[in-house]
Amino acid sequence: MTAELSVSYNDATELTMTRMICSITCGVIASFVQSTLVEEYGLYSDLRKGYLIAGIFFSAVILFPPLIVFSLVREPHNYFLESSHRFLDHRTCSQRFLTSVWTVLHEIISAFKIKAFVILLIVYLLSWMSTCLIQNNLYLYTKY
Repeated sequence: MTAELSVSYNDATELTMTRMICSITCGVIASFVQSTLVEEYGLYSDLRKGYLIAGIFFSAVILFPPLIVFSLVREPHNYFLESSHRFLDHRTCSQRFLTSVWTVLHEIISAFKIKAFVILLIVYLLSWMSTCLIQNNLYLYTKY
């Protein structure tokens, strides 16, 4: 996505740097907030209540921003393609939806068949997991 949003290599580097700074900062803040929510709401009762409240809070924080973006951002219309295909598609809305869902699932499955993509995905996820572990240990180190 960085390549589509930037014009030059310097812009791409700056965009990636900004994204990483925001991500790590939000991760550190989230680790403090999560621990605070668990301690605050699970202190006098079972800790499960604290973890439940923290889970509900973070699921809302993670779920709603993409929904807002996808509901408000519109792609520019290509009127030439739209006019040529408008009268050819006689399917119902649910049929078009199911076709698009099947297409997305098929593309995801075909992406996971590529070994280089899977290896890169594993390296990416493990690097973020190590960053999260370091952030949580940082919180524990500063607290105790």
